[in-house]
Amino acid sequence: MQLRGNTEKTVVQSIQNEIVLVNLENGIYYFLTGSAAVIFSVLDAGCPSDKLLDALSGYYGAAVQGFKVDVASFVDQLVAESLLVEGVGSSGLIPDDFLSQPFVLPVLNKCEDLQDLLLLDPVFPGAAIDSQPGSA
Repeated sequence: MQLRGNTEKTVVQSIQNEIVLVNLENGIYYFLTGSAAVIFSVLDAGCPSDKLLDALSGYYGAAVQGFKVDVASFVDQLVAESLLVEGVGSSGLIPDDFLSQPFVLPVLNKCEDLQDLLLLDPVFPGAAIDSQPGSA
């Protein structure tokens, strides 16, 4: 299966050594650093999920193969949070600064402290956030 960033419901921005994602439906934002940012980028660049460990091994070495369950669990979290959806990715690039770090277990950093503020006053012009899901 191929996964890609959910561009319909999220805004994604790479800032130095991290990726910041904002879910426009619920106002929750996320930070991905280290291997978490690499995993998201590799999948969004078009790598099929069944080839992800091979791609990560190419960046970090064969030791990554021992973290198959952890990587799969992290990808499942990204899908559950609607940050990744089925489809062909489009970014095509993995920033070199993400690859200069050793592999560590990926973590999805989730921040809800500005959720209400983002729902009331979206920071992304033109990005309407529906505070009542299902209403049109």
